[in-house]
Amino acid sequence: MAVSRMTPGQQAVMSTPWGADSLVMLENVYTSGLGLSCRKAQVTAGGASHRLAICRDDSGWYVSDPIFEQSQR
Repeated sequence: MAVSRMTPGQQAVMSTPWGADSLVMLENVYTSGLGLSCRKAQVTAGGASHRLAICRDDSGWYVSDPIFEQSQR
């Protein structure tokens, strides 16, 4: 199942950059400051959790830059 078709709170096991058997949970759906339809998701793989945003523009769905995780300095 694609994250773009999930409903808030729904979970699915799918392949992600962090592993083939990652647990993905859609947290919420929102409109970005640019007016894009976006979805915030949490990915759990290999004992680590990652938060990401998936947004849709004129070209289709894409994973935006990680804005929810702490940046390394």
